[in-house]
Amino acid sequence: MGAKKIKKLLHKLFTLNDTPKKIALSFAIGVFISITPTFGFHTILAIIIAFLFQLNKISIIIGTLLNNPWTTVFVYALSYKIGALLLNTKLNVINNFSIDFLLHKGLHIYLITWFGSIIIAIPVSVFFYFIVKFVLEKRKKIKNEVNEIA
Repeated sequence: MGAKKIKKLLHKLFTLNDTPKKIALSFAIGVFISITPTFGFHTILAIIIAFLFQLNKISIIIGTLLNNPWTTVFVYALSYKIGALLLNTKLNVINNFSIDFLLHKGLHIYLITWFGSIIIAIPVSVFFYFIVKFVLEKRKKIKNEVNEIA
C-alpha cells in the first residue's frame, strides 16, 4: 500500500458521517481483527461484526488494512514469539519446519499465535481507538467553530 492510498484511506476515515466514538470503535475493532491470525478472512469477519453490532462498516474495513501483505509475516512472527514466551512453549519452528512438522504441530502453532496476537491486539486497538477518537473530535470541534464564524 503506497503513501497515496494510505492518505486516501485516512481522508475517508476522518470524513465519515458518523459519531467519533462509533468510527473510532469500528476502526479499533478492525485493527484487532487485522492482528489475529485470520488472514484472508479479515474483511469478511469485519463485515459480519459490523452488521451484528451496528458498527461503521467503512471504518472497520479500513482498520483491517493495518495488517497487510507487507506486515503480516512480522505481525504473526511477533504474535507467535509472544504467545510462546507467555505460554512457556519450546517449539523450534524454524529449525523443524517441514510438512510432517506442520501436520503434527500446526494447530499448536496456530493456537500459540492466536494467544500472542490477542496480547498484541488489545493494546494496539485501544491505542488506535483513542487516537482516532481524539482526531475526529478535534476535527469536529474545528469544523463547528468555522461554521459559527461563517
